[in-house]
Amino acid sequence: MLAVIESMPFAEAITRALHAAEMDQSALARLVGVSSQAVNQWCRGETQPRGKRLEKIAQVLGVPVASLLGHDAEPPRPGNNSEVISSKDGIADLIIKEVDIAAGAGNPTYADPYNEVTAEKWVIPRKFLSSFVKDTENLRIISVSGESMSPEYKHGDKVLVDISHKTPSPPGVYVVWDGYGVVIKRLEALAGKNPPSIRLSSANTLYADYECSAEDLIVFGKVVGRWDWI
Repeated sequence: MLAVIESMPFAEAITRALHAAEMDQSALARLVGVSSQAVNQWCRGETQPRGKRLEKIAQVLGVPVASLLGHDAEPPRPGNNSEVISSKDGIADLIIKEVDIAAGAGNPTYADPYNEVTAEKWVIPRKFLSSFVKDTENLRIISVSGESMSPEYKHGDKVLVDISHKTPSPPGVYVVWDGYGVVIKRLEALAGKNPPSIRLSSANTLYADYECSAEDLIVFGKVVGRWDWI
């Protein structure tokens, strides 16, 4: 899912993309739905868009999001690519990727949410998973880092994430990029907010709730299970 990667400054990347698209700042502002001043600030390195706005900019400029983050090419995005194998007894098993980063439960993990790096591959009986998860084709495994979701999700826990769930309705526990890093939090859409906002809360009462603009969130997926050790 994610990788910690050094990249060129966003200002340089968007300036290059504008030049390649033969587009000026005013045109980009109009197509993205922001002020010309906002685009000028991006190109000068004063601010940087996140979440859905970043994806909209990439769409308008005709480039992968990863290239705006300074990467030469964008790896495959999450999708229906769980592998299926058959064991010796003919029962189908799933190979599920464990991605090479932990979701912060306390301090956010600083990473690029547009890159997926496989750390391990787990082989799990498909019949077993289908008893608990309706869609077995969109699953990833990640580690939890920190104690903000304790006791529900403890430091070092492995959790199963369904990457087909991108909208926190109804509320639930998700892995997200909150504009600052990758975290595991309980998400709830806040009614009547303009712009639309999401509340992020922790199971550990020592950690305060906070709100993020829906535009600034990149939802990787919903947590649908975890491994417990006794």
